[in-house]
Amino acid sequence: MRDETQPVTIRAIPSNDGAFVALVERITRDETFASPDALTTRLRRLFPRVLVRDRALSGEGPVWYVYRDGSWRPDVHGPWWTRPGLPRIVVDDAGRIVEANHLALSLLGLRPDDLSIAATELVAPGTLPDASALFEIVRSGRALNATVLLRPRGGEVIAVDLRAAREGRRLVGVFRLASDVEVEQARDGRAADAEAATQVDIEPHRLETHPAEDVVFHQYAAELLASLAEPTAERLALALRRLYPRTRGRHVDGDDAWTVTRDPAPEHGTAEWWLDGALP
Repeated sequence: MRDETQPVTIRAIPSNDGAFVALVERITRDETFASPDALTTRLRRLFPRVLVRDRALSGEGPVWYVYRDGSWRPDVHGPWWTRPGLPRIVVDDAGRIVEANHLALSLLGLRPDDLSIAATELVAPGTLPDASALFEIVRSGRALNATVLLRPRGGEVIAVDLRAAREGRRLVGVFRLASDVEVEQARDGRAADAEAATQVDIEPHRLETHPAEDVVFHQYAAELLASLAEPTAERLALALRRLYPRTRGRHVDGDDAWTVTRDPAPEHGTAEWWLDGALP
């Protein structure tokens, strides 16, 4: 008999895909899943090939295998991303696309003057939190080699094989179309929009920034808000923290405004710290 009282052990395969393993560990740490099928459904929002299986051995606690590619596959073709001519993009440390070759622009529905948009504008509906977490994982130095879902500008969701890794201060992504993956386009329609609406705030009619006299902060916050695919007040604040690390965001239910504060008042002392006569 199995001991169902023990917590589920998660084993992601292949174990050498550091970014995929780290994201699976984060998701299963933060959320509880009733069955392998429930976890499969959750992960397939971003990774369409994923399949989760229960090892189901008696005399031990539950062990779930999370197969990135639906099953274990030997790597017989080597590093496909080194082949010349593949779509290639470069993303800076702030998450904005700064370079893309002609084929990448074409597949992603972009023009050359679209460069500098946030890479998160191209994620599939409902995947922004996972995609953002995955970006931070790759940004920390763990490479990703997986099939993921993207939504080109003005197009339908597509599946691509993506290799993303840090090179110096930038992230380089090389991809190819995954023609053997059938994408359910319903996730790009009303059902997906309704689901996403339950997860995010309604975009504000008014953006309030404090201090009000900092015009540069307000302009930067407004531009950043326009670039977010699935914005909330807290996600806007999180994005702003890359440049303004103390930023806080707030949205009061029933209000049509979001409030973003650059420097919340300190718990002790005065906000005008430079007036302290004891300072150098």
